[in-house]
Amino acid sequence: MKKKNSYRFLISATSATLVASAIVPVASAASFTDIEQSGDHKDANLALTDLNITSGYPDGSFQPNKKVTRGNVVKFLGKWLVSEGYTIPEGYQTTQRFDDLPLSTKDTELLGYAALVKDAGVFKGNNNKLNASALMPRQQMALVLTRAIDSVYGVDLVAIAQEENFESKITDISSLIDEKIDAIEALEFAKITKVTEFRPSGDLSRAQFASFLHRTITNVEDFIGEEKLTVKGAKVMSATLLEVTLSDDSVHQVTLEKALEENEETTVKFVIDEVEYEATVTYVVEALKVKSIKAINGTQVEVVFNQEIDPTSVSKDAVKLSNIDTFKDVAIDNVKVSDAKKSIILTTAVNEILSIEEDKTAPSITGQTSVKASVVKVKFSEPMRAFANAGIQFTLADGTKVTGITGAVAQLATDVDFDLSAAKANGKELAPGTEVKVTFVAARDIAGNLITPNPATITLKKAEKDGVAPTVTSIKQTGAKSFQIVFSEAVLKVAKEDIEVKKGGQALVIDTVVQDATAKNVVHVTLDAVTEGLVTVSTAATKVITDASGETATFTQTITFTKDVIAPTVTATEVVVENNVEYLQLTFDKAV
Repeated sequence: MKKKNSYRFLISATSATLVASAIVPVASAASFTDIEQSGDHKDANLALTDLNITSGYPDGSFQPNKKVTRGNVVKFLGKWLVSEGYTIPEGYQTTQRFDDLPLSTKDTELLGYAALVKDAGVFKGNNNKLNASALMPRQQMALVLTRAIDSVYGVDLVAIAQEENFESKITDISSLIDEKIDAIEALEFAKITKVTEFRPSGDLSRAQFASFLHRTITNVEDFIGEEKLTVKGAKVMSATLLEVTLSDDSVHQVTLEKALEENEETTVKFVIDEVEYEATVTYVVEALKVKSIKAINGTQVEVVFNQEIDPTSVSKDAVKLSNIDTFKDVAIDNVKVSDAKKSIILTTAVNEILSIEEDKTAPSITGQTSVKASVVKVKFSEPMRAFANAGIQFTLADGTKVTGITGAVAQLATDVDFDLSAAKANGKELAPGTEVKVTFVAARDIAGNLITPNPATITLKKAEKDGVAPTVTSIKQTGAKSFQIVFSEAVLKVAKEDIEVKKGGQALVIDTVVQDATAKNVVHVTLDAVTEGLVTVSTAATKVITDASGETATFTQTITFTKDVIAPTVTATEVVVENNVEYLQLTFDKAV
């Protein structure tokens, strides 16, 4: 099935002819052609449609039996919150709420409502992922609704049910975790669910979710006492000043005790009229500024910025380091950008940053990572002095000496790669899976501090080969200048240098090679230019593809690039309303 892509166009009042011919009115609640199919859910469906929480489709249907996804639920809940007086956060297009919902998404409606429900504490996501296309399980729906009742109405339904010693009659939830059991029983207590078999892992239809939400809105009134105000919105005025709007629309100026970090999403607590509230805000500062500069050790300086920086703009020639005592420039050996892209570390070639007397911090081993099947990178806490292999001992667990391991600590190195592929003990090659103890004796940092502990040890493991080399399962075109390689199993990182693409014996320029973050057997290749016809894809000369066990292989296959001559077509249209503005949402059968 082809991927669908939705785009929304704002039709202005000056385009009267276009509006008249392009917009198909959405069916009203009273005229749905299939609403009777929902049976007991009819009243709830109609009531929520009248509140603009749910809506029908251009063909006049409501589609009550259509399954509800997590993204659908976010939109329903967001529209409900809006009906309760909430507003979509101003910065929803600049501050990402969920890791898998990028700001570049075409579904801006989902982006806005996702920000609203996340900030309101109604929908938290799974490990901060929305998983918008996944179906919504009934047990998760129960959690979301009880959180929503607490956030919107100030009613802790779970606590009330437990205080009343409510005894549940639902028979199929005993295997769930306590939090989900409590949520489901709270809904039963409030008569939001009335069944004895809840089917916690089951999914929901549009009609069923409408009934749950409608009963939530109507039944919770029995538990509302004095209104509990909530934070409707919080606007950052300065690093220490917020303008807070509560759910009764009252506006308050709040002074924070601690200044906000620039460009960092921060949850703050504050008191208004002797009541404590909290809000998640971001103090946005567009200008790039240095937050701090500090010496890490005798050869390294860390510079921290107030926002992400462009790694391509950073080089040792773009930075100047000077000694304020001698007024002399200090030569920079290299500059490294942090993974978070908010700091850089400058490394000098000599002990200039801190004097030997000042730098008393001993270096240490901080960990290891697998580079290739039998190549392991050992990391140090700071740059080290050059260290010959004579000071490194390789042994088995019983003390037997191991030979044939390559790798030495270079001057200023913060890590060293050890290749165990040719390692031997007693003249025999080590079997896959053998553990090797590596001992560093008298290793020193640039200031001369001995490694701690001294000796320092770490255990490495030779990769276990499974006897099966990776093969190419398929290569298929994915765009005018892109294709996808699928291997038979997960492989180690594949770079541009590992792949060669030719047409008629002429090498084609590869723009990017991206390995799938989860399915590590899938590699996406994009060429520098559009191509057409027969193309040969292979491993580059002297390069191999390696699986996780260390088995290697090469490949050569052909793929025919075909020119896309089929124009995109509209597969669906829908009118949506956002902030009292009508949009025509078009769904195409391909990316446009």
